[in-house]
Amino acid sequence: MFRASRETKKRALIASALFGLFNIWFLVCEKTIIRPEYIMYLPLDSRIPFVPQFIIPYYMWHAYVSLPMVWLFFKAPEDYVRGMTFYAIALFCACAIYTIAPNGQRLRPHILGNGFFERWVAFTYSADSPNNVAPSLHVLDSIAIHAALVHCEKFRKHRSAVVISSILCVACSISTVFVKQHSVIDVFMGAGLGALIWACVYGRAYHRVKPIIERRKI
Repeated sequence: MFRASRETKKRALIASALFGLFNIWFLVCEKTIIRPEYIMYLPLDSRIPFVPQFIIPYYMWHAYVSLPMVWLFFKAPEDYVRGMTFYAIALFCACAIYTIAPNGQRLRPHILGNGFFERWVAFTYSADSPNNVAPSLHVLDSIAIHAALVHCEKFRKHRSAVVISSILCVACSISTVFVKQHSVIDVFMGAGLGALIWACVYGRAYHRVKPIIERRKI
């Protein structure tokens, strides 16, 4: 990041600031939306077993969506900007949906057991409400970081790293339904919205606009 242009630093600051602002919006949603109007459920949810061991990839998500961004910040500033832009757009869209259509889920099992993983899940339930679930931010942010990494030239040269990122992206996403933190609806919505944002941030529209921005800079 220290070698980035002034314009890149400016865009990185704006994207990061917007992401921080939308995080405050999310916290407000968590505090104020306690009686969801829409309960997310599909019959498929009842067929998916509760597997407490999936709490491991569920928590690995925190490292997966944060540590690579630190690496991109220093090693690939442009990719950091687009990755943070993805984060900001995703969080904005999610919070807008939570505000307009307050939603939640009622899938958590009443009896968890006394094992290590069950107690870990119980702790997670106590710390995280079952509201504001669709779309799933676990899914959205996993897609955002995977997109940022695979579009980074320095990263995608290492095929094994790309494979690992793909596995982590999928594992973090599907873990949400196995620990009963999300309905499959939340995952589908997160994946669909993530694909749409991916197309906007990394697709043809971005590459059509970028030359215009660069010409104006000149």
